[in-house]
Amino acid sequence: MECTRLNNNECLIEIYDQMLGDTDISSVLRVVADVACANLKAERATVYLVDESTNELQSAAVIGNVPCYIR
Repeated sequence: MECTRLNNNECLIEIYDQMLGDTDISSVLRVVADVACANLKAERATVYLVDESTNELQSAAVIGNVPCYIR
């Protein structure tokens, strides 16, 4: 499914359906990255989280040909 302004709700429902019942944050973020990557026709995606103790970005979900997690 390709996300457009007309069907953003459908994209959100797709993400919700895929992660329903999943309590692991890494898995949930990977689903979000997968769906975003597919709908934007992107080859790669990364979801970053802020480490509040160091104020650094850390990659939490990586999709595509990325050699390693970035810190």
